[in-house]
Amino acid sequence: MPVRVRADAVTSLENIDSFVTPQLKAQVGEYCVAKILDRTKRGIDFRGTGFAPYGAKYAAWRKIKKGLQTSTPDLFVSGQMLTALTHFDGKFNEVIVGFSDRRQMLKAHGHNYSIPRAQPRRFMGLDERDINNIKTMIVNAIKFGENK
Repeated sequence: MPVRVRADAVTSLENIDSFVTPQLKAQVGEYCVAKILDRTKRGIDFRGTGFAPYGAKYAAWRKIKKGLQTSTPDLFVSGQMLTALTHFDGKFNEVIVGFSDRRQMLKAHGHNYSIPRAQPRRFMGLDERDINNIKTMIVNAIKFGENK
């Protein structure tokens, strides 16, 4: 379920590995994490579709027991899952966006694919605009040396 971003997948430059620095990979990873968190907090999946509303029983539990809002699903209860979202250095020119904690990764997997009695809320992913912004980041870093 991790999101993988490869520089050679977004631009067709030869020998791109020599241009992809740790700083550029960190910049791309931070961008990806920020986009995923921003959309999730707004209750929107990576395709731009709003999350399915909370069920009545769960919404009541959120409001009464946790004092949390119930109008827009935001996948936030304790904050542990979304806080564990991070980026890792992948092989060569790859950045991996995933979870630093296995338990939180399993929760995220449930939200994305298999919540019992609920529609999935596919928050892990990047849309076309995100990919285009990453392409621009990579091209600018190579062109203007903004990755040093």
